[in-house]
Amino acid sequence: MRSFPTPIILETLLAGLFDYAGMFPPAALALDDALRESAGLPASLRRPWLLGADLVVTVETARTLLSMDLRPFGFMRPLRLALLATEKPESVDDVISSFLSSEKQEGVPHAVSSIELKVPSEDASSLVEPFDRLTVRHNIPFFLEPDLSQANWAATLTETTTLLSRCTSAAGLKCRLTGPTGIDADRLAGAVVAVCDAKLPFKVTGGLHHPFFNPKRADSKGGFINVAAAVMLRRALGDQISKESIIGLLENEDAKALSFDESLNYGALVVESNQLSVIKSSAPFSIGSCSLREPDDDLHKLLD
Repeated sequence: MRSFPTPIILETLLAGLFDYAGMFPPAALALDDALRESAGLPASLRRPWLLGADLVVTVETARTLLSMDLRPFGFMRPLRLALLATEKPESVDDVISSFLSSEKQEGVPHAVSSIELKVPSEDASSLVEPFDRLTVRHNIPFFLEPDLSQANWAATLTETTTLLSRCTSAAGLKCRLTGPTGIDADRLAGAVVAVCDAKLPFKVTGGLHHPFFNPKRADSKGGFINVAAAVMLRRALGDQISKESIIGLLENEDAKALSFDESLNYGALVVESNQLSVIKSSAPFSIGSCSLREPDDDLHKLLD
Protein backbone atom coordinates (compact mmCIF):
# COMPACT_ATOMS: atom_id res chain seq x y z
CA MET A 1 0.00 0.00 0.00
CA ARG A 2 1.50 3.32 -1.02
CA SER A 3 2.00 6.14 1.43
CA PHE A 4 0.17 9.45 1.19
CA PRO A 5 1.43 12.97 1.82
CA THR A 6 0.83 14.37 5.30
CA PRO A 7 1.41 17.94 6.48
CA ILE A 8 4.89 17.88 7.99
CA ILE A 9 3.71 19.32 11.30
CA LEU A 10 1.07 16.57 11.62
CA GLU A 11 3.60 13.89 10.73
CA THR A 12 5.94 15.26 13.40
CA LEU A 13 3.09 15.17 15.93
CA LEU A 14 2.03 11.60 15.12
CA ALA A 15 5.25 9.81 14.11
CA GLY A 16 5.82 6.68 16.22
CA LEU A 17 2.75 7.53 18.28
CA PHE A 18 1.13 4.09 18.52
CA ASP A 19 2.34 1.02 20.39
CA TYR A 20 0.53 -1.93 18.85
CA ALA A 21 -1.46 -3.80 21.55
CA GLY A 22 -3.29 -6.32 19.38
CA MET A 23 -3.25 -9.06 22.04
CA PHE A 24 -5.42 -6.96 24.37
CA PRO A 25 -9.17 -6.17 24.17
CA PRO A 26 -11.09 -5.35 22.15
CA ALA A 27 -8.91 -7.06 19.49
CA ALA A 28 -7.64 -9.81 21.85
CA LEU A 29 -5.69 -11.61 19.14
CA ALA A 30 -3.72 -14.78 19.78
CA LEU A 31 0.05 -14.31 19.79
CA ASP A 32 0.52 -15.85 16.33
CA ASP A 33 -2.15 -13.59 14.81
CA ALA A 34 -0.82 -10.48 16.56
CA LEU A 35 2.70 -11.22 15.28
CA ARG A 36 1.45 -11.60 11.70
CA GLU A 37 -0.56 -8.38 11.95
CA SER A 38 2.33 -6.45 13.45
CA ALA A 39 4.87 -7.79 10.94
CA GLY A 40 2.68 -6.60 8.06
CA LEU A 41 1.96 -3.10 9.34
CA PRO A 42 4.94 -1.29 7.74
CA ALA A 43 3.88 -2.56 4.30
CA SER A 44 0.09 -2.42 4.68
CA LEU A 45 -0.42 0.97 6.38
CA ARG A 46 -0.67 4.10 4.27
CA ARG A 47 1.28 5.86 7.00
CA PRO A 48 3.60 3.22 8.47
CA TRP A 49 5.42 5.85 10.52
CA LEU A 50 2.48 5.79 12.96
CA LEU A 51 3.93 2.59 14.45
CA GLY A 52 6.05 2.86 17.59
CA ALA A 53 6.50 -0.43 19.45
CA ASP A 54 5.72 -3.51 17.36
CA LEU A 55 3.95 -5.29 20.19
CA VAL A 56 2.77 -4.67 23.75
CA VAL A 57 3.28 -7.87 25.73
CA THR A 58 3.42 -9.26 29.24
CA VAL A 59 6.67 -10.64 30.63
CA GLU A 60 5.28 -14.15 30.17
CA THR A 61 4.67 -13.52 26.46
CA ALA A 62 8.12 -11.96 26.06
CA ARG A 63 9.58 -15.12 27.57
CA THR A 64 7.66 -17.18 24.99
CA LEU A 65 9.01 -15.00 22.17
CA LEU A 66 12.56 -15.87 23.20
CA SER A 67 12.05 -19.45 21.99
CA MET A 68 10.29 -18.54 18.73
CA ASP A 69 11.56 -18.03 15.20
CA LEU A 70 9.75 -14.85 14.15
CA ARG A 71 10.52 -15.13 10.45
CA PRO A 72 7.57 -17.43 9.60
CA PHE A 73 5.26 -14.70 10.90
CA GLY A 74 6.82 -12.15 8.55
CA PHE A 75 9.29 -10.47 10.91
CA MET A 76 12.40 -9.69 8.89
CA ARG A 77 13.15 -6.68 11.11
CA PRO A 78 14.13 -6.52 14.78
CA LEU A 79 11.17 -6.71 17.16
CA ARG A 80 10.51 -3.71 19.40
CA LEU A 81 8.48 -4.51 22.54
CA ALA A 82 6.57 -2.46 25.09
CA LEU A 83 6.77 -4.66 28.17
CA LEU A 84 4.06 -4.89 30.83
CA ALA A 85 5.84 -5.63 34.10
CA THR A 86 3.50 -8.25 35.53
CA GLU A 87 6.25 -10.02 37.50
CA LYS A 88 8.90 -9.14 40.08
CA PRO A 89 11.73 -6.81 38.99
CA GLU A 90 14.28 -9.65 38.99
CA SER A 91 12.19 -11.69 36.53
CA VAL A 92 11.61 -8.66 34.33
CA ASP A 93 15.35 -7.93 34.36
CA ASP A 94 16.17 -11.50 33.30
CA VAL A 95 13.72 -11.42 30.40
CA ILE A 96 14.95 -8.04 29.16
CA SER A 97 18.59 -9.15 29.32
CA SER A 98 17.78 -12.33 27.41
CA PHE A 99 15.65 -10.54 24.84
CA LEU A 100 18.21 -7.82 24.13
CA SER A 101 20.94 -10.43 23.64
CA SER A 102 18.80 -12.87 21.61
CA GLU A 103 19.16 -13.67 17.92
CA LYS A 104 19.39 -10.52 15.81
CA GLN A 105 17.29 -9.76 12.76
CA GLU A 106 19.41 -8.45 9.86
CA GLY A 107 22.25 -7.89 12.31
CA VAL A 108 20.19 -5.44 14.41
CA PRO A 109 19.28 -6.41 18.00
CA HIS A 110 15.74 -6.61 19.26
CA ALA A 111 14.68 -3.76 21.54
CA VAL A 112 12.44 -2.93 24.50
CA SER A 113 10.97 0.54 24.12
CA SER A 114 9.32 0.81 27.54
CA ILE A 115 8.44 -1.00 30.76
CA GLU A 116 4.97 -0.36 32.18
CA LEU A 117 3.59 -1.31 35.58
CA LYS A 118 0.41 -0.67 37.50
CA VAL A 119 0.75 1.03 40.85
CA PRO A 120 -0.29 -1.41 43.61
CA SER A 121 -2.52 -0.39 46.49
CA GLU A 122 0.42 -0.40 48.86
CA ASP A 123 3.24 2.14 48.89
CA ALA A 124 4.48 2.49 45.31
CA SER A 125 7.95 3.70 46.26
CA SER A 126 9.08 0.21 47.29
CA LEU A 127 8.27 -1.01 43.77
CA VAL A 128 9.51 2.07 41.92
CA GLU A 129 13.04 1.97 43.33
CA PRO A 130 14.03 -1.45 41.87
CA PHE A 131 12.41 -0.62 38.52
CA ASP A 132 14.22 2.70 38.46
CA ARG A 133 17.54 0.88 38.89
CA LEU A 134 16.53 -1.71 36.28
CA THR A 135 15.60 0.86 33.65
CA VAL A 136 18.75 2.90 34.24
CA ARG A 137 20.80 -0.25 33.69
CA HIS A 138 19.06 -1.00 30.37
CA ASN A 139 18.47 2.63 29.34
CA ILE A 140 14.73 2.02 28.95
CA PRO A 141 11.97 4.38 30.18
CA PHE A 142 9.30 3.02 32.51
CA PHE A 143 5.73 4.12 33.11
CA LEU A 144 3.61 3.95 36.26
CA GLU A 145 -0.13 3.45 35.88
CA PRO A 146 -1.94 4.62 39.04
CA ASP A 147 -5.68 4.15 39.51
CA LEU A 148 -7.06 7.63 38.79
CA SER A 149 -10.67 6.44 38.76
CA GLN A 150 -11.03 6.78 42.54
CA ALA A 151 -12.42 9.81 44.39
CA ASN A 152 -8.94 10.75 45.66
CA TRP A 153 -7.51 10.78 42.12
CA ALA A 154 -5.99 14.27 42.39
CA ALA A 155 -3.93 13.32 45.45
CA THR A 156 -2.91 10.05 43.78
CA LEU A 157 -1.83 11.95 40.67
CA THR A 158 0.27 14.38 42.71
CA GLU A 159 1.90 11.60 44.72
CA THR A 160 2.70 9.60 41.60
CA THR A 161 4.16 12.47 39.59
CA THR A 162 6.26 13.52 42.60
CA LEU A 163 7.59 9.98 42.88
CA LEU A 164 8.34 9.83 39.15
CA SER A 165 10.14 13.18 39.24
CA ARG A 166 12.58 11.77 41.81
CA CYS A 167 13.55 8.82 39.62
CA THR A 168 16.98 8.62 38.04
CA SER A 169 15.62 7.05 34.85
CA ALA A 170 13.19 8.48 32.32
CA ALA A 171 10.09 7.62 34.35
CA GLY A 172 6.63 8.58 33.13
CA LEU A 173 2.90 8.35 33.80
CA LYS A 174 0.42 6.03 32.09
CA CYS A 175 -3.33 6.68 32.01
CA ARG A 176 -6.16 4.36 31.00
CA LEU A 177 -9.36 5.63 29.39
CA THR A 178 -11.37 2.39 29.24
CA GLY A 179 -12.27 -0.45 31.56
CA PRO A 180 -12.96 -0.38 35.31
CA THR A 181 -10.19 2.19 35.97
CA GLY A 182 -10.87 4.32 32.88
CA ILE A 183 -10.89 8.09 33.42
CA ASP A 184 -12.82 10.98 31.87
CA ALA A 185 -11.65 14.15 30.11
CA ASP A 186 -11.40 16.13 33.36
CA ARG A 187 -8.99 13.64 34.94
CA LEU A 188 -7.06 13.14 31.72
CA ALA A 189 -6.63 16.91 31.45
CA GLY A 190 -5.35 16.96 35.04
CA ALA A 191 -2.84 14.27 34.11
CA VAL A 192 -1.74 16.22 31.01
CA VAL A 193 -1.09 19.30 33.13
CA ALA A 194 0.79 17.31 35.77
CA VAL A 195 3.11 15.39 33.43
CA CYS A 196 3.80 18.32 31.12
CA ASP A 197 4.63 20.70 33.94
CA ALA A 198 6.91 18.07 35.51
CA LYS A 199 8.48 17.31 32.09
CA LEU A 200 7.67 13.60 32.37
CA PRO A 201 7.09 11.04 29.60
CA PHE A 202 3.42 10.17 29.12
CA LYS A 203 1.40 7.27 27.76
CA VAL A 204 -2.36 6.87 27.29
CA THR A 205 -4.23 3.71 26.38
CA GLY A 206 -7.82 2.74 25.56
CA GLY A 207 -10.36 4.21 23.14
CA LEU A 208 -8.08 6.43 21.04
CA HIS A 209 -8.52 4.82 17.61
CA HIS A 210 -9.88 7.95 15.89
CA PRO A 211 -8.39 11.43 15.32
CA PHE A 212 -11.15 13.38 17.06
CA PHE A 213 -13.70 12.66 19.76
CA ASN A 214 -16.93 11.20 18.38
CA PRO A 215 -19.68 10.81 21.02
CA LYS A 216 -21.76 8.76 18.56
CA ARG A 217 -19.22 5.95 18.73
CA ALA A 218 -19.39 3.79 21.84
CA ASP A 219 -15.67 3.07 21.62
CA SER A 220 -14.63 6.72 21.35
CA LYS A 221 -13.04 8.03 24.55
CA GLY A 222 -11.24 10.88 22.82
CA GLY A 223 -9.21 11.54 19.70
CA PHE A 224 -5.55 10.73 19.22
CA ILE A 225 -4.90 14.04 17.46
CA ASN A 226 -6.73 15.88 20.24
CA VAL A 227 -4.71 14.21 22.98
CA ALA A 228 -1.35 14.51 21.21
CA ALA A 229 -2.01 18.19 20.46
CA ALA A 230 -3.05 18.88 24.06
CA VAL A 231 0.18 17.33 25.38
CA MET A 232 2.41 19.26 22.98
CA LEU A 233 0.59 22.56 23.54
CA ARG A 234 0.93 22.29 27.32
CA ARG A 235 4.57 21.24 27.04
CA ALA A 236 5.33 24.20 24.78
CA LEU A 237 3.13 26.90 26.26
CA GLY A 238 2.61 25.96 29.90
CA ASP A 239 -0.37 27.60 31.56
CA GLN A 240 -1.14 29.63 28.44
CA ILE A 241 -3.40 26.64 27.77
CA SER A 242 -5.39 26.06 30.94
CA LYS A 243 -6.81 22.79 32.20
CA GLU A 244 -10.26 23.97 31.09
CA SER A 245 -8.98 24.63 27.57
CA ILE A 246 -7.35 21.20 27.53
CA ILE A 247 -10.69 19.60 28.47
CA GLY A 248 -12.28 21.45 25.55
CA LEU A 249 -9.57 20.19 23.22
CA LEU A 250 -9.86 16.59 24.46
CA GLU A 251 -13.62 16.67 23.81
CA ASN A 252 -13.22 18.39 20.43
CA GLU A 253 -15.25 16.86 17.58
CA ASP A 254 -14.28 19.35 14.84
CA ALA A 255 -11.28 18.65 12.61
CA LYS A 256 -11.16 22.34 11.71
CA ALA A 257 -10.48 23.38 15.32
CA LEU A 258 -6.83 22.42 14.78
CA SER A 259 -4.63 23.33 11.83
CA PHE A 260 -1.26 21.93 10.75
CA ASP A 261 -0.02 24.17 7.95
CA GLU A 262 3.38 25.53 9.01
CA SER A 263 2.72 25.15 12.74
CA LEU A 264 0.38 23.48 15.23
CA ASN A 265 -2.52 25.89 15.79
CA TYR A 266 -5.42 25.72 18.22
CA GLY A 267 -7.30 29.01 18.30
CA ALA A 268 -4.74 31.68 19.19
CA LEU A 269 -2.27 29.08 20.51
CA VAL A 270 0.66 28.24 18.23
CA VAL A 271 3.59 25.81 18.38
CA GLU A 272 6.14 26.20 15.59
CA SER A 273 7.46 23.16 13.73
CA ASN A 274 11.02 23.29 15.08
CA GLN A 275 9.72 23.79 18.62
CA LEU A 276 7.42 20.78 18.27
CA SER A 277 10.31 18.53 17.20
CA VAL A 278 12.41 19.56 20.20
CA ILE A 279 9.55 19.12 22.66
CA LYS A 280 8.57 15.72 21.32
CA SER A 281 12.09 14.35 21.59
CA SER A 282 12.62 15.72 25.11
CA ALA A 283 9.70 13.90 26.78
CA PRO A 284 8.06 11.07 24.79
CA PHE A 285 4.31 10.68 24.41
CA SER A 286 2.71 7.48 23.12
CA ILE A 287 -0.64 5.73 22.80
CA GLY A 288 -1.35 2.03 23.27
CA SER A 289 -3.84 0.78 20.68
CA CYS A 290 -5.12 -2.64 19.62
CA SER A 291 -5.51 -1.27 16.07
CA LEU A 292 -3.38 0.86 13.78
CA ARG A 293 -5.64 0.32 10.79
CA GLU A 294 -8.41 2.50 12.22
CA PRO A 295 -6.10 5.49 12.85
CA ASP A 296 -4.53 4.95 9.41
CA ASP A 297 -7.92 4.73 7.67
CA ASP A 298 -9.26 7.78 9.48
CA LEU A 299 -6.23 9.85 8.52
CA HIS A 300 -6.75 8.73 4.93
CA LYS A 301 -10.35 9.99 5.02
CA LEU A 302 -9.30 13.20 6.74
CA LEU A 303 -6.40 14.14 4.47
CA ASP A 304 -6.74 12.44 1.08
